[in-house]
Amino acid sequence: MAHRKPELLIVDPDRDLTEMIEGYLSAAMEVRITTVHTMAEAMREELTHRHDVVLAALGQEDGSGLELVRRIRESNRCAFLLMADEPDARELVAAMRVGVDDVLLKPTNMSELADRLQAAIQARARLRARRRRHRRLRLLSVRMISERRDQRQRTDLICKDLVQAYQALVRKVSAAGVLSEG
Repeated sequence: MAHRKPELLIVDPDRDLTEMIEGYLSAAMEVRITTVHTMAEAMREELTHRHDVVLAALGQEDGSGLELVRRIRESNRCAFLLMADEPDARELVAAMRVGVDDVLLKPTNMSELADRLQAAIQARARLRARRRRHRRLRLLSVRMISERRDQRQRTDLICKDLVQAYQALVRKVSAAGVLSEG
């Protein structure tokens, strides 16, 4: 199977920041990057193309980064990292509840951002591999159970044939009088 670059969606209203992040990550990581600046653009992008990881600002011009997580998670279980200026405890708890993988403080250290993105991508890749393995094991189990059922039915048919053949033999021996006393 050919190696596929992870797909990253960056959602932040700050165009200068997104350009800086995109430039750094393009050089630092092997990743395909799509950049948008509003939740509406992010949702349109996600409808046409599923991403492996989403990096979004907590504060969006047209809503909350938490709402973006909820909406994207309806159809895509990708990794999610949020960036926030000064998140309060309530926002951090809400981020954990909706399944955000990590929250980074702005301004973000680019090297740390790349490391955390790479960690999130690797964690999701391990999760996908585990899910594939479980799916293969389930299919194998179903096939084994089905084959065992078929084998049991064949064995039952053979036993039934043997019993019928034995009964027929007993009738013939009885009718011939071979075993009669006398």
